Amino acid sequence: MGDEESFGRRPLFTGEPMHDYFPIMMRAQPSVRMDASPEPYTFATGEILDLPETLWFNGAKKSVEDCLVRTDTVAVVILQSGKIRHEQYRLTGGRGVHWISWSVAKSFISTLVGIAVDEDYADPESDIHRFGAAMTGHLTLDEFVRGMENEHTPGSLCRYNSADTQALGMMLAGAVGRPIADYMKEKLVDPLGFAAEGYWITDTAGAEMTTGGLMLTPHDFAKLGELFRRKGDWMGEQIVPADWVTAATRADKPHTQPGKPVIAGGTLPTGYGYQWWLPAGDRGDYQAIGIYNQYIHVDPMTESVIVKLSANRTYGTATTEEADMEGANDAFFAAVVAALG
Repeated sequence: MGDEESFGRRPLFTGEPMHDYFPIMMRAQPSVRMDASPEPYTFATGEILDLPETLWFNGAKKSVEDCLVRTDTVAVVILQSGKIRHEQYRLTGGRGVHWISWSVAKSFISTLVGIAVDEDYADPESDIHRFGAAMTGHLTLDEFVRGMENEHTPGSLCRYNSADTQALGMMLAGAVGRPIADYMKEKLVDPLGFAAEGYWITDTAGAEMTTGGLMLTPHDFAKLGELFRRKGDWMGEQIVPADWVTAATRADKPHTQPGKPVIAGGTLPTGYGYQWWLPAGDRGDYQAIGIYNQYIHVDPMTESVIVKLSANRTYGTATTEEADMEGANDAFFAAVVAALG
């Protein structure tokens, strides 16, 4: 794959292929490792589902294969009722290949916050409102967050801002009194049976990039979606409070409703929960989404979870559907859900 040291300085959004870089970022950047679960969980295999040949987008039928190719798809894993209905890997992808989450990590962080809130608020001496201690080094993630100022009154505007999740990660680390990787290892990796080691990309001081630096394998990404589909229950153990799962996947304020969240000066057609995206409509489906077309799509109506990992080389090169392919990806999920239903 080339010199990994040079990959560590590789810029994003240039139009260059990125599928060779994304699986090795934990070696090209500072990172911290989370060991696999001592009791790895393997999804059972269900009846094999062939992907639909077409999807419906912008009033016309389009090729599913073209969507997968144009977005540099590396992995598609489809679960229904907890069983694998379809999986395929392309380019540098593979069942055991790690992939960078980008903002899919935000949904993991909000889940850990839900667990911590459930545990810490029972303690009157809880430090849930405290931030972690300042870190040494030149402009660490902590220092960056501390230098931010509010532009709007909290609770009045839903603006997608990755630095907010970095602040949330700082608060979580301070509240639980240990690094995010350690807490996630105990609360998610081990109980969900992550079958492979995971990684968090860090800054030079060792702080996890909670806004988007998580690296997992496709099946382990799917386990978060399956946990939420099961309302926080995993094999009879309530890992996340059920009411947190419900609240996290619902837009309960006017400014978080579909069409209200703001990003890059414009509004989005989706709503926003606790770091989960909420498509318009009444299906009750929700998504963890990252740049370059990373997705965990959960559709409770068909009891399905779809993981799609990608390296869309045109992502971010222009503010158009032709570049970002986000609408086409949603149309792909709709076609798969229709096939499942």
